[in-house]
Amino acid sequence: LGDRSEHVRKHMLDAAVVTVNLHGKDSAEALLPVFEEFMENAPKSGIYDNVRQSVIILMGSLAKHLDSSDPKVRPIMRQLIIALKTPSQQVQEAVANCLPPLVPAIKEEAPEIVSKLIATLLGDQVSYGERKGAAYGVAGIVKGLGILSLKQLDIMGKLTEAITNKKIPNHREGALFAFEMLCNMLGRLFEPYIVHILPHLLLCF
Repeated sequence: LGDRSEHVRKHMLDAAVVTVNLHGKDSAEALLPVFEEFMENAPKSGIYDNVRQSVIILMGSLAKHLDSSDPKVRPIMRQLIIALKTPSQQVQEAVANCLPPLVPAIKEEAPEIVSKLIATLLGDQVSYGERKGAAYGVAGIVKGLGILSLKQLDIMGKLTEAITNKKIPNHREGALFAFEMLCNMLGRLFEPYIVHILPHLLLCF
């Protein structure tokens, strides 16, 4: 996972995720301590950043095999949310795919997490990579909570307000990031909402 070639790192991570998805249920008790020990003891130097990000993704993939009441699920979920700031599409996409099965474990914290992600998404002093990560995060959490959460947490209201903000380009761009990821992650479930946002998309175009 720490190979100098990005190509090798990507394929090793993909292989590890498939392995965890296939065998995680039977080997969670054996694998989780290995990941936790690495996270606690690995040097904080930049050399280990790629491995650290990959291990967080593997922990997230493994956590969906744990019971939602397991106390280890919450800290893993927090690490996944932090990992969304990594300016790498592969990492952000992998994290977003880990989130839905874990969301029930942090259901009561979800409104606050979504608010923070939307603040990052629309932020002025926030990097492009972090804002894309926030969009992935919002889509992953919505998929975990169910499509009704778009209305319950006023996500569509906030994004519609942002996309119609003529004064702040970052708001419009952030809303577009979010709509892109919601389309990608929710697929057909998001279709009814397209009717409402299409006029705004055409204006932005």
